Amino acid sequence: MTQAYYRKTPQQALEAQNASAEGLSAQEARRRAEQYGPNKLSEGKKKSTLQVFLEQFKDLMVLILIIAAVISAFSGNVESTIVIFAVLVLNAILGTVQYEKAEKSLESLKAMASPTAKVMRGGVRVEIPSADVVPGDIVLLEAGDMVVAETRDAYRILSGFISGKLLDSLIIGLIALVCCNLFRFPYPALVATIIGVTNVIPFFGPFIGAIPCALLILLVSPIQCVYFCIFVLVLQQFDGNILGPKILGDSTGLSAIWVLVSIVVCGGLFGFPGMVLGVPTFAVLYALVRDWVNKRLALKRLDGNGRPLDGAP
Repeated sequence: MTQAYYRKTPQQALEAQNASAEGLSAQEARRRAEQYGPNKLSEGKKKSTLQVFLEQFKDLMVLILIIAAVISAFSGNVESTIVIFAVLVLNAILGTVQYEKAEKSLESLKAMASPTAKVMRGGVRVEIPSADVVPGDIVLLEAGDMVVAETRDAYRILSGFISGKLLDSLIIGLIALVCCNLFRFPYPALVATIIGVTNVIPFFGPFIGAIPCALLILLVSPIQCVYFCIFVLVLQQFDGNILGPKILGDSTGLSAIWVLVSIVVCGGLFGFPGMVLGVPTFAVLYALVRDWVNKRLALKRLDGNGRPLDGAP
């Protein structure tokens, strides 16, 4: 069972690793390096370009779109089918190109960079390659290291949310296009475009896009307007409970109430851009505050929930 070191005092953590405040001796570090191996991830077999391209079609959301395209084809909406398949192929090509570029960039970075770590060895502060760090080493962190870590987390939250939300909105727009054609709603391309674009806005997006679309359909057929409103409610539930969590996961770490607060506040201050970027920006600030509070609690021998750490008085 993995030991929860964050619940231990510094002395308990050192004892669990058979280490001391002066760090490991050179002989002990060599022994542990032989026992545990280098501190780096093992690299698997490199995938071929064809494998990467075909893997783009294994995602659940892509399979849903393929099924939607097939249904659209059987219903006689050839144009919708062609558009969906064209988008899927383009997405696969772009995904393959991005994967290849990322692989080349990673190889270049590996060749150029040699990450190091500052550790205590025998009471002396030394800088060693990160691959030579072993269990029991005391790694020394500086303010600059923490800034880099926080910046990396901020980039992960922002890029993960924005790219995920754009993909989510594209899929919702394509589903809306297929369904609008199936249900014979007026102006299917225009309605699907509005729904897809406004879906970028978290929480309120589907309803903001549904209002002008419903009014537009109401002018043509009141009964179809009722059917459209029901369809939007179903689509919003599908997006909020199945599609959105599948794509975005827990990319922001915010509860529903904080998502609502961030949209209302940032939307009121900055308009449409604030509604789109308010959630990831607020998530970054929330993560910074949470980390700061956790560090302050750790100094008082408390964990993130306010409970005493193991061994704390």
